[in-house]
Amino acid sequence: GYEKAMAELGRRPQILELSERETSFAGGRQAARRFAGLTPRPDAIQAYSDVVALGFLAGLHDQGLRVPEDVALVGFDDRHAAALSAPPLTTVAQPHRQVGEAAAEILLRKIRGDAAPRRGWSRALPTTLVIRETA
Repeated sequence: GYEKAMAELGRRPQILELSERETSFAGGRQAARRFAGLTPRPDAIQAYSDVVALGFLAGLHDQGLRVPEDVALVGFDDRHAAALSAPPLTTVAQPHRQVGEAAAEILLRKIRGDAAPRRGWSRALPTTLVIRETA
């Protein structure tokens, strides 16, 4: 969706790749250091998890960047800590209970040896934007 929207605006998408070891609070903080050195620097970031976003938020602070004044930031998950950060993290809430139920159902079906559904094992579940103060 992001890449399509950027193409429609005639802009080049910018994706800050994280290594596997950076998928943590510390990794988000480290990624913010790289982000601060980008030229031009994007004015918004969407992280794939709240844990990474919260680390990124801390890293932006370390670099002297203000959120949301200099950079808007959005996480994904709506972990409890998102509401407790300073400033509180805007995030995309996922239905945690439904995610767990879907994962258990898929696991049980695979254990039974069921064939994969025609469209595969993945599920699309509804999400909600929780607007707080970082975006």
